[in-house]
Amino acid sequence: MCITDDEEGAVPATDLAAHRIHVLYTDHHGWLYGWLRRKLGNACDAADLAHDTFLRVMVSRRMPVHLGEEPRALLTHIAKGLVIDHWRRQDV
Repeated sequence: MCITDDEEGAVPATDLAAHRIHVLYTDHHGWLYGWLRRKLGNACDAADLAHDTFLRVMVSRRMPVHLGEEPRALLTHIAKGLVIDHWRRQDV
């Protein structure tokens, strides 16, 4: 089964999903890492939570249909939940 992607032409659906996550990651990882680092004050925790955020996107398949559909809002929403969980674990 092939799906048409505006940027690439007709590509297999699995390749399209991989392409979209690659574009999402390369376009927004640096920004998300910086946002988390400012929020947490710790580079290692920020890197871990940025990684976990992208894993959640891939597992949940909540990827924006088109990459122009506010991907940072989705990443921020997921990352905020992970930050809250992180702070709760630290309090215990």
